Amino acid sequence: MEKRWLEGDIDESKVPQERVDDLYKKIRKELTRHKRIGNWMKWAGIAAAIILPLCIALTVSNYSEVRKQSEQELLISTAKGEQSSITLPDGTSVKLNEMSSLRYSPGRFGTKKREITFVGEAYFKVAGKEDCPFIIDADKMTVTVLGTTFNLSARVEDSFNKLYLVEGSVQLFSSLTGETVTLKPLEEATLDKKTGKVSVVRNESYEKETSWTRKELVVKGISLKEVLNLLNSAYGVEFSTTKNVDTKELFTGTLPTDDILACTEILEYAYGVKIKISGSKALISK
Repeated sequence: MEKRWLEGDIDESKVPQERVDDLYKKIRKELTRHKRIGNWMKWAGIAAAIILPLCIALTVSNYSEVRKQSEQELLISTAKGEQSSITLPDGTSVKLNEMSSLRYSPGRFGTKKREITFVGEAYFKVAGKEDCPFIIDADKMTVTVLGTTFNLSARVEDSFNKLYLVEGSVQLFSSLTGETVTLKPLEEATLDKKTGKVSVVRNESYEKETSWTRKELVVKGISLKEVLNLLNSAYGVEFSTTKNVDTKELFTGTLPTDDILACTEILEYAYGVKIKISGSKALISK
């Protein structure tokens, strides 16, 4: 219509010029408005074409990052002669003995279950949480609890794993045999890692089983040779004896594992010997 009008194809001789000019202004205004809307729609389409893929990419990136973080694992470990106390997100407290490690995924811990992987020895005080079991995946065994206190020793190099229950209740599963046992307070379960068999005994020696948490070594009726091996592990000191020292003589008592001078004084008094320490070596003589 605009083209026909401008080229004179429309007869406007019978219409007043003022009316023609008014109509032309209205038509031009309407055409301009449609062009403006068309341009806006055009640029909006271009913006959408750019922003939509960007938003999708950012969403996928954020999802991947969140998923990656949820799958990441946190490792807590101790070196030789070192102990460490930690508190897990659910309030469970764990005291790690030397040469031990605990691993878990913060992103998955505590949703439907509280699961950790453990190697070494540790004293657990598990926070009670109904319908959310605390699961420990250890060497050739799995321990499941809801809320309890126990000591667990599961070192890869040892032939046996041991769990001593202080209070509450725990369920122990042998991955070798499929056997499951439930412990009561002051019971100790021993897992034979060759056969997978689990044996349970009553053991009221609470002080002995948890002595390492107080930096003590409580022993009863073991030879001096065995005592020295334990002290070697605790202090990193190599003990040797002269020929006139009876290493088969038995010892019963409590030795500190954080004060080697106090420890050697107790041994000197108990065996009537002299102990000379030089660096990482110690000589015991009569």
